[in-house]
Amino acid sequence: MTPARALAGVAALVAASALILQVGVTVSGQLAAGRPVADGLWRLAGYFTIWGNASVTVVAAAMALAPQSRLAAPAVRTAVLAAIIIVGVVFAVLLRHLLAGYAGLQLVASHLLHDAVPPLFVLAWLAAPHGDLRWRHASWCVLLPAVYLAFVLLRSQVDGFAPYWFLDLPALGPALYARNVAGLAAAFAAVGLVAVAVDMAIASAIRRLARHSSSS
Repeated sequence: MTPARALAGVAALVAASALILQVGVTVSGQLAAGRPVADGLWRLAGYFTIWGNASVTVVAAAMALAPQSRLAAPAVRTAVLAAIIIVGVVFAVLLRHLLAGYAGLQLVASHLLHDAVPPLFVLAWLAAPHGDLRWRHASWCVLLPAVYLAFVLLRSQVDGFAPYWFLDLPALGPALYARNVAGLAAAFAAVGLVAVAVDMAIASAIRRLARHSSSS
């Protein structure tokens, strides 16, 4: 196995382990409180952290085990890159204060989901082949958050659940909610554009090195 595939495998294993641990913590917490397990899992499914780490698990596993598959395609892995980077950045900037209320396995799960998986997948993405991305592929980075935001909006109408304070429509009102959604969409698109630029720069550097090696 190549180093790139090995890095992807590590990212997939850590993300999967973090998700399993978080599900276990949620289930045990629901049972200890005498609440339905399904309610806890349904609430957990509302967090983009879970969506991002699940995407890393699937795509990084494909990068490790089937690098020629569609799931490991450059545009797909770049979309997942944007998702997991935003997970890490949003948690670090807006939500890290929540760690003060965590302890034990919940604290471990949170660190894995927010602090370990993002840099691991960044490394796996950097180690993967480059040169196939074009500027239009940055638009792929908006697809997953668009589906997620539609899901969150639907849930808010069905059961009133708001996963994050900056996506709480009743509390914020339509104007602030729309501003936050637009800001998040811009952030995903910006990460996608940076990723495409990095991909092109890496591919260009590799070509220059190859020409230099062949001419020397």
